[in-house]
Parts: sequence; structure tokens; C-alpha cells
Amino acid sequence: ELSLSLKVSDSKRPLFLLVFECGPDQYAELREKQRLKVEFSSFPVKLAGLLKECSAESHREPRLEVWVEEVDDGAANQFSIVEPNEFKTLRHLSLDMKEAESAEVDQHVKGIVDRLTREAASARSIADQEKRKRAESADEIRKLQNELLESKRASSEEVARLQDKIEKLANSQHETEELRKRLQGSQKQVCETAHF
Repeated sequence: ELSLSLKVSDSKRPLFLLVFECGPDQYAELREKQRLKVEFSSFPVKLAGLLKECSAESHREPRLEVWVEEVDDGAANQFSIVEPNEFKTLRHLSLDMKEAESAEVDQHVKGIVDRLTREAASARSIADQEKRKRAESADEIRKLQNELLESKRASSEEVARLQDKIEKLANSQHETEELRKRLQGSQKQVCETAHF
């Protein structure tokens, strides 16, 4: 037989666990008592939709709220989905919930411990990955800095080589000019001697 099981827990109180279980017969009574319009087969989906509208991400106005009213006199705890407005608080659904058995609470706590252990392992893995990424980034930065320095050094050496070449060409040009002048002087002397 199909049945619906709803559990309510509190992240700040690991041992707090309320349980609601409902089959078709129990739902028929609940439906008649609270004037619900949905069939039992649709009830889980509709309930999930109402709970989604209670979440902080809901754009519904006014947003629905979940109320859990604990009692100490042996009566059932009340789980309700309500809609507050300016006039009154409308109660869309109210479920009688019982405290979970010890074995179920133990299983619940074990699930919390397992989840926290997985989250801690995942956090360590992410931290290690980030550490490796930072180390790789630092190595890459150092590599680029070294390449930049090498490039600057090579550029400086090339500039010095070109300057030296220019100076040599300038000196060579100066020497050529001096030689040309001396040659012209010699030619002039030869011409004058030949004239005499």
C-alpha cells in the first residue's frame, strides 16, 4: 500500500526529528476534516509545491510560512503551512506529527554525521585544489617575469649592438671623408707640379 512519509528536523538540534506518515485511508480522513481538494495520488506533489512556496527563493506574495508547534503534554506536534496577511493567518494545511523512535533518530544523526564528513572532505579537496592553482599561478608569474627580463636583456644587447654598428659606420664614413680630402689634396699637388 502506498504511503506518504514526511520528516521535520532542525539543523541546530540534531536529535529533533518529527515524523508524519499517511496512507490512503488516513488521508481520506485528513481531506474531509481540512476540506482538501486534491486526491491522495497528487498530495505529495502538491505538498512539495507548497513547501517550495515557503522557501526564501519564492516570488509568491505573500509568501507561505511553515509553522512547527511543539507540545509537551503528550499531544501531537503540529506542522502547518500558513499564509499570513493583514487580516488573519490562513492555515492551508495542518499535520499531526509524532516524535521519531530512537532507532530512527539514531539513523537521522548518522546521516547528519555522514553528510558533514563528506562536506568536510569536499572542502579539504577544494582547498587543496585552490592551493595547487595558486602555486601553479605563482610559477607561471615567475616564468613570465623571467621571460620578460630575458626579453629586456636581449633587447638591450641588440640596442647596444646596433649603436656600436652605427658608431662604426659613422667612424668609417668620417675616415672615408678624410681620405677623400687627402686624395683631393694630393691630386691638386700633382696637377700643380705637372703645370710647372
